[in-house]
Order: sequence, then structure tokens, then C-alpha cells
Amino acid sequence: KNNFDYVNICKTGRFNSVQFVTKSDFFKVKQHIIIKVTDEKIIFKYPTIDYNGKTYFINRASQHGWMQMSFPKTLPLGKIYFDEESTEDEVILYLEKNS
Repeated sequence: KNNFDYVNICKTGRFNSVQFVTKSDFFKVKQHIIIKVTDEKIIFKYPTIDYNGKTYFINRASQHGWMQMSFPKTLPLGKIYFDEESTEDEVILYLEKNS
């Protein structure tokens, strides 16, 4: 287990869009990822060979091992650690509840 088991959710210059920024080894395995967002969580999954839906490109262009993905949705900003339910094939991030 490494020290980078989290994702930073950052603003982009675009309206209604965020950027996921991470150094986690999970995102180094494949070039594309499935991102599913519900009211309470974000799920990142590897697409299977026969998967035929939307995937998001993982950009490894930044220095020092950081990777980023743009996502067209407004989400709470900040650092979110992987939930303990996460596996080597799926990362789960629970969003903070606004009370």
C-alpha cells in the first residue's frame, strides 16, 4: 500500500467541470477508466475487454508522477481518500455530506 491512495478534486477553467488529480498506482495500470458518480460516491473502474460505454482518458503528462482526468460535473472540491471497500479493480471515494 502506498501513501497516494487518494484523489484531489480540483477546479478547472471550465464551467461545470472538475479535474481528478492523483498519484495512486491504481491509475497507472490502464490508459482509460470508467467513472461513475452518484450522490454519495465516486467509483473508478477498469473497463473490461468487452466494455462498450464511456471511458475517461488518464493524462500522465504532468511531472513527478501526477495523473489527471477531466470530468464534466460539479463535485465537492478537496482530497478524498480511497474507501476500505476499494479493490485492485475498483476505487470507491465517498463524498462528504453537506449538512
